[in-house]
Amino acid sequence: MAVATSSDRIAVQQGDDRLTYGELWASVWGAAEMVAGATHLAHIGPNGLAFPVALFGAAAAGIPLIPLNYRLSDDQLDSMLRAHPDSIVVVEPERAPALAARGHRVVDTAAFLERARAGGEPGEVPGDGEAVALLLYTSGTTSSPKAAVLRHRHLTAYVLGAVEFGAADETDAVLVSVPPYHIAGVANLLSNTYLGRRLVYLDHLHRRRRQPPLEHVPRASARVPRPLRRRALDGDRARAADHPRDGRADDARPPR
Repeated sequence: MAVATSSDRIAVQQGDDRLTYGELWASVWGAAEMVAGATHLAHIGPNGLAFPVALFGAAAAGIPLIPLNYRLSDDQLDSMLRAHPDSIVVVEPERAPALAARGHRVVDTAAFLERARAGGEPGEVPGDGEAVALLLYTSGTTSSPKAAVLRHRHLTAYVLGAVEFGAADETDAVLVSVPPYHIAGVANLLSNTYLGRRLVYLDHLHRRRRQPPLEHVPRASARVPRPLRRRALDGDRARAADHPRDGRADDARPPR
């Protein structure tokens, strides 16, 4: 990330809420302390500051992140989460009670962000490229959802091959509307933080709410990174023994 060179630059923003790169870095270690001892960190919710904190916090803790489709029912989410016992689930406050009642370790998004923003003791970031970074589920519209395995080496290869470190100007920003459970949502977060660009998460389109004016004009928009999708397909076609639901990677489209 751009912490070393641009700690005061805004990294992520949604509405009036924002994190600089320095604040994001501190929040990552706060999140890592929260999830210590868990086997996975699941994120269920729309775009917002909790997603980058969860993604990087899981990496700092050395566990995979599982971004799940928040449009699925509580029963569907429960079924998917049962494949990953001892996970911590970050979920929107209105859905937290239903999943907690089903026996999952739940923390609502607001509490997660508040605790993460308090910071934690920085440590060594795990450096095993073969470790699983992300379990990305298919949408489940045609069959039971399956998880595609993305390892740290897959994500690193995509970022290093796609963008130049720190190449963004301080006035650069990108508008992001793709959901966090889609590969494009993950790739845009990784590539733009590596660039040092500001990510502006758009609110739910169905809410028909205006976005607050930006101080700077965005110079980019989100695109689906097909090279990263191909790496997931080529690198992990075999089912991993420790992730029995691994399968073929498809675009994670929301249910119709």
